[in-house]
Amino acid sequence: MNDSDYPFKYSNFGIVTLGAVLEQIYDNDYTSLINDYTSLINDYISDDLGLANTKVSDGSGDLGNYWKWSKTDAYAATGAILSNITDMMQYLKIHIDEKLDYLSIAHESLAEVDEVTCWLTGYDIHRLRAQIDKGVDFETFFFEAPQINPNAYKITGVICGVRVEEIEDPLMQKNRWLDKLVDELAKGKTMDKILKN
Repeated sequence: MNDSDYPFKYSNFGIVTLGAVLEQIYDNDYTSLINDYTSLINDYISDDLGLANTKVSDGSGDLGNYWKWSKTDAYAATGAILSNITDMMQYLKIHIDEKLDYLSIAHESLAEVDEVTCWLTGYDIHRLRAQIDKGVDFETFFFEAPQINPNAYKITGVICGVRVEEIEDPLMQKNRWLDKLVDELAKGKTMDKILKN
């Protein structure tokens, strides 16, 4: 990876391709290949992270609204992890508090995520952390935001297959604005290009 002429960027399609390659190498469907992996990941999620409502999907349990992964679903290789908002907020808190020693390695850009979140919502870092600690849902998070940045309407482009400037539901649009800002960070854009001042 260090010898490449481009920065690393996660790609669902790339992982799908990797899953297809593994199927060819092992002459087996991907869902059969990941049985051991699924058990290890679920143990890590429940035992090490303490997330009771998060697991690799197997179509059972009490989370409800399971995505039905079939043996022929190419995108199963991208994770197929199911969770709920409480566990997702707890997972975020684990990262923010760096409860596991090795997490500090993964946090080099966390300050930038905080910065774009505060820019969008008007929270300062202390109020942002307080909201995360309380485990508020997205509706409450945005409802209680001190002030949505007046330049947020300048956030344009596609995220999750949807053009953010065309979203009519105000809450969904705010969610997607934040998604788009974080996505641009992940793509390596500089902060001055991301923040639409």
